[in-house]
Amino acid sequence: MKRLVIGDIHGAYRALVQVLDRAGFDPKKDLLVCLGDVCDGWSETKQCIDYLMTVKNLVYVRGNHDEWTHEWMCTGRVLPEWWTQGGKETVTSFNDQSLEQVSPYVAVHLQVPPEYRDFFYNAVPWHHIDDKKCPDTVFVHGGFHRDYRIEEHGDNYEFTWDRNLIYRAMQNQIIADKQKLIPKNVTKHNRVFLGHTALNSDKPLKFCEIWNMDTGAGWSGYLSVMDIDTEEYWVSDKVSTLYPGVTGRT
Repeated sequence: MKRLVIGDIHGAYRALVQVLDRAGFDPKKDLLVCLGDVCDGWSETKQCIDYLMTVKNLVYVRGNHDEWTHEWMCTGRVLPEWWTQGGKETVTSFNDQSLEQVSPYVAVHLQVPPEYRDFFYNAVPWHHIDDKKCPDTVFVHGGFHRDYRIEEHGDNYEFTWDRNLIYRAMQNQIIADKQKLIPKNVTKHNRVFLGHTALNSDKPLKFCEIWNMDTGAGWSGYLSVMDIDTEEYWVSDKVSTLYPGVTGRT
């Protein structure tokens, strides 16, 4: 069984199918850890979720855009910051037609089937694997406080929003590279995979023990997937080329 981790998808269904095909992923037997934010960006959020719901061994880690989308699905309420950051495209993917701009906090009432609400409801705040091939490895959307192990955080910690962890790891890596030293771990874990902070790169980037898997699929970048055990990775075509004539997020 392959064990893969994938970065922020942001409605890019064509990139999702392409990169998993390149990785030789089998949805019937392989493990896929998604780092959150399947929605908000390109025009095929519903199709992305439909695909992920066919994956037998799926671990879905909750992202900040997932929280916004889940709130809309449950209440119909539209947060203005969500609507302008890809929420409109997510709603349209379920409504199957273009929507005019709505005023902030207006309810957009659509009959979203319950399995989509359950998909986000059942997402986990973080995931941990600790075995011979993958010792003490954490998967989280945004980050956590580096002075504590992730399981020591309270349930109300902002795992979906934290950026301090990746910024500190990037800073430490730069300093170590300049001094030609091996960087020390930023956290109390062996490895950490996260998304949330899109980097301008055509491949996943590692800073200290932290892998950033968000290579900008939600914008005009790439969607990346990595083998958790071997750290071999695969990357989609530039997402903007897969959606010609579509502006996407700006």
